[in-house]
Amino acid sequence: MSSASSLGEVPDLPLVLQPYVIDIVVIAAVLIVSYLIYRFVLSKAIDELARKAGMSKLMATFWKIAIFLIVLAIALSSALAFLGIEMGAAFTAIGIIAGVIVVIVLVGLRDVIANALAGYSILMYKPFKRGDIISVNGITGVVREIASLYTEVVSENGVHYIPNSLFLKSATSIKRPEDLTRINLVVKVRSTSNLELAERLIVSTASSCKDLAIPPSPSVYIKEVTGEYVSLELVAYVINPNKAEFVSSELLKNIKRAFDRAGIKLF
Repeated sequence: MSSASSLGEVPDLPLVLQPYVIDIVVIAAVLIVSYLIYRFVLSKAIDELARKAGMSKLMATFWKIAIFLIVLAIALSSALAFLGIEMGAAFTAIGIIAGVIVVIVLVGLRDVIANALAGYSILMYKPFKRGDIISVNGITGVVREIASLYTEVVSENGVHYIPNSLFLKSATSIKRPEDLTRINLVVKVRSTSNLELAERLIVSTASSCKDLAIPPSPSVYIKEVTGEYVSLELVAYVINPNKAEFVSSELLKNIKRAFDRAGIKLF
């Protein structure tokens, strides 16, 4: 008698797995296809939506994980149903695992989710906007940027990154003070230039500057007209008075670049 027989009959492993080979292949194929769909379609779609919505990378990652878990659960349950496998226990196991993962993610990202929802509400309902002066937690300043998780508020003490959830509880919009730092920039263009185009380019350049308080919107006025040149004056308001000279310098450089691209000659 062989040693195998003395220990009891040992089944041939390939024969044991043979009835389940097709099932394993089907499940593996479904999971692979699902992952490829997530990786090359859904993941890129989430990245694109996050970019357009100004969502942070951390929040985008959260949604990627959530969508991946949903896709995985749907794919696995569909594969099991297709194979006619009893899914009562499988669904229970999947539900428990998914529940644990969701709880862990929600607990770990509860502040992120709260701030993201608050940021969405601010962007949708616009209780305040860029350029408004608000007060929260003893900080009073001008809103420079509203992101998905936090809002940048510039005060005399610097830039504060305030979680959006705080604004739904205690933010108060107040009137704009009269002593915002005003800058006046004069640009001279040749008298043959397209003045309407020059004015639009100056306003557009100033409006895209995050260091300016908007509203009030930047304004352009014609200050002097001669046979050789026309003087255009930009009037705008700087959020941080300590950066007035720097902002003026950057604006002049960006205006020149815009003029160069449009073919407008400076005098």
